[in-house]
Amino acid sequence: RDANNNCLVLKIAYGNTSFLMLADMEREQYSTIKPLPKATVLKAAHHGSANGTNLGLLKEVQPSVIILSYGKNNSYGYPHKEVVRAISALKITRLDTKDGTIEIVSDGKKISYPRNREVLKNAN
Repeated sequence: RDANNNCLVLKIAYGNTSFLMLADMEREQYSTIKPLPKATVLKAAHHGSANGTNLGLLKEVQPSVIILSYGKNNSYGYPHKEVVRAISALKITRLDTKDGTIEIVSDGKKISYPRNREVLKNAN
């Protein structure tokens, strides 16, 4: 089996807000958690790769915000252009880790995300 599909998928709910972290999960594993839960914030599957995040997943989860975790000028070409188009078409707010640290705060009713542009070089 592909190691990406052995990842931990996590949903955190607080009041009326929720966060779904799909780690490196790939499309063929979606059926293991059907139906996919709705979430306020989605951490895109597999860095926004075409095999991780797609229009169908976005329509099912219905996030208000999506986090794309990837480095600037990465050799994999993340995020995939189809994923970027789907996010744009659904008018989902997009936050990219290539732009710096992402912090999302919930009071149980709404979320906020102060823009912190510090890029952590080595988070050891």
